[in-house]
Amino acid sequence: MNRVRFQRALTFFLAIGLTCILSGCALLGGGGNSSNNGNSGNGNNGSGNGGGTSAPTAALTISPASIQAGQSATLAWQTTNATDVSISNIGPVQPNGSMQVTPSSTTTYQLTVKGAGGSQTASAAVTVTSAPPPPPPPVNGDLNKLNHI
Repeated sequence: MNRVRFQRALTFFLAIGLTCILSGCALLGGGGNSSNNGNSGNGNNGSGNGGGTSAPTAALTISPASIQAGQSATLAWQTTNATDVSISNIGPVQPNGSMQVTPSSTTTYQLTVKGAGGSQTASAAVTVTSAPPPPPPPVNGDLNKLNHI
């Protein structure tokens, strides 16, 4: 249990450190923008832009990725920090969920999320193949074989 907590804390601090290195945040003595949980921040060489607003995230999956015509697949999505969520060919949806879809042809679904921190998209495609043809009807000679079974 303590090892899991340590790994999560380490991951968190490494992510913050990388973000600071890339953006030159005040935590490492750089100037530029900083965010302090929504409070105005200061770098050494300038004032920050406030912030605390996280960008939304979007994930979209479909399973199975290939179906025959007439079959269904499960479309599932997860978002964070989203206020407006929609899927192409479907419309507005809840921020997290899943549903069965039965497309008649190969379809790419696009999840679009919008929030105070910006917007994000994700996509997933399902390939629809033709159903196999029915077996051919028996030939006259084959009917007699079937009757003797």
